[in-house]
Amino acid sequence: MFFHGSTIAIGVAILIVFTGFAEELLFRGLLQHLAGEVFGSMGFLLSSLLFAIVYLGALDGTYILFVALAGLLFGWCVRRTGSIWGVVGAHSAISVGVAYVWPYTDIALGNPVTQQASALIEPAMWSLLAFGIGLLVLAIRRWLWPIIQSLAARMRR
Repeated sequence: MFFHGSTIAIGVAILIVFTGFAEELLFRGLLQHLAGEVFGSMGFLLSSLLFAIVYLGALDGTYILFVALAGLLFGWCVRRTGSIWGVVGAHSAISVGVAYVWPYTDIALGNPVTQQASALIEPAMWSLLAFGIGLLVLAIRRWLWPIIQSLAARMRR
């Protein structure tokens, strides 16, 4: 499976718009917000559960568990920061990685035993990536954002 530049660009754009942005806008931007109004601070659990239920059609327990954990992490990040943009980036990175990066590692590894091990490691890798992006968003929101706002206020004067 080899891809050409234009095919990759179109595929990446589709994944970013329809998985990263659209799913996060629906589940974290809309459902989590509404569930929070109805159920309080635990509303993110309901939106994360609904997010995992959508992926039941995958019929792969490991994948569904990964999606459920990612949904919880994403929900927590949005609840903590008040913004969906960090999880849009994380979700997009995971989707692009699963579609365009991970297949090359399986091809390169080639060995069935190594491929089985990689199937076990894959969810952990993408979870760490999502967690790292989430932490980065929290750090920016906490430490860098006030500095940016302060500089912007000075420039307006």
